[in-house]
Amino acid sequence: MENALQTLPPGLDETYERILLQIPRVQWPKALTALEILAFAKIPLTVHEVSDAVVAVPGCKKFYPEDRLFFDIVQIFPTLVSETTTSEVTLAHASVKDYLTSDRILQGRAAFFAIKQETADLHIAEICLTHLLSLDEPDPWLTDMGSGSYPDCRSTWWQDQLANRENLLYYSAHYWFRHCKMVCPERPSMLRSLCLNLLRDGNRPVFLNWHTIVEEQVW
Repeated sequence: MENALQTLPPGLDETYERILLQIPRVQWPKALTALEILAFAKIPLTVHEVSDAVVAVPGCKKFYPEDRLFFDIVQIFPTLVSETTTSEVTLAHASVKDYLTSDRILQGRAAFFAIKQETADLHIAEICLTHLLSLDEPDPWLTDMGSGSYPDCRSTWWQDQLANRENLLYYSAHYWFRHCKMVCPERPSMLRSLCLNLLRDGNRPVFLNWHTIVEEQVW
């Protein structure tokens, strides 16, 4: 792989830089989050999962799924990502990740999109925990549907959502800890408080739902 990367066309970095600079500047923060997810996710993610990650605000429990309608990852990265027939999306080539994580990108105009693994893992862990903690919030829509005021991942509706990977919860439940392990414990962040918030009470809806997804293999 290393030899193959060394023999790529010399203008490839310039091509990637040009593609990144074509992204509207207002979308840069969300685009960077998407690239971090695509570069360091533990398994390939669906378009819906990546979009959920992009619109999440770490530490903010209230999540609005409709926000993801305003971020079309395939349209924003038309040549940097590939979408499969099962709606999974990945970086189009290993050279894309190589460029994003290299020192070369820091020397050009697309330096904003430079990615470091520990920073990416920290960000992904915070996003995953934020999604899980949203299961601790009462939802008036569920009450109106006669399903109780809190999400219940044992319900048929939630099982369908998880099975179809319509949101980031399945990935978050199974992989948040693996991203946490890649982050230096002394690094200042909200990660510690998010972890404690998830684990501090085994009787809270968020903990019970997380346990349901992981231990009972709801998917």
